[in-house]
Amino acid sequence: MSGTAEVIDLASSTPAPMMPVDEPTELTHEVFLQHMSAMKSHYKSTNSHNGSGPTHPYALPIHLMFAPLGAHPGKGEGMAAVASPGKAQVDAVVKASQQNTTAFANNQMNAVNAATKNLQSTHDTSAFADAMNAQRQKAKAESDKQIDATFDNLINVGTQHPDQQQRILTLTQQIGAFFTNLLAKVASFFTDIYNKIMGWIHSAVDWVKGAAAAVGDWLNKAGSSISNFFGSLF
Repeated sequence: MSGTAEVIDLASSTPAPMMPVDEPTELTHEVFLQHMSAMKSHYKSTNSHNGSGPTHPYALPIHLMFAPLGAHPGKGEGMAAVASPGKAQVDAVVKASQQNTTAFANNQMNAVNAATKNLQSTHDTSAFADAMNAQRQKAKAESDKQIDATFDNLINVGTQHPDQQQRILTLTQQIGAFFTNLLAKVASFFTDIYNKIMGWIHSAVDWVKGAAAAVGDWLNKAGSSISNFFGSLF
């Protein structure tokens, strides 16, 4: 049986408040762990609005932020300038996160392609809407899993290499914000593809071709965004 149903647009979720953290100005291991744990909770909780969330970053105190490359010419300071065994380990975690994020985007494309293929044979638009809503929840769970893995790995490196802790805090803040933003775009993608397909069907347009093109376009844009973001961290 065919029917129609709406995919709820959740892109306008209200941002969660950022809680201030009181700590000494010195970056001790305890302070490092406190902020890493708080950031993990922050980014996972702001992803909890049914698969979409605000894009504001965790409120990391300014004195704990790591200076970008080139901020202090001649002093060798900056995100990419701390040469040590710990830096190589941090870089490896970040590169692994990039690979996992690319896989995450591909998973969303595959889910939409599977749902549209099913729609071709069943013509059940209600089932298609349900599939998009279910995938939004799966995407949220997958995003949370990636946050856990990336943040935990960075905590381990920071524990072994205290000289990398300030850089790790800044990287974690940036990566968490990027994950949140990407997840919001995924939620919008599911809503947009549903609305486009319904419009094409009602207009007697070849919705199969249109859907394939729209999915491919989204993946290309997501891939470029992921590549550009992670490339900026080195």
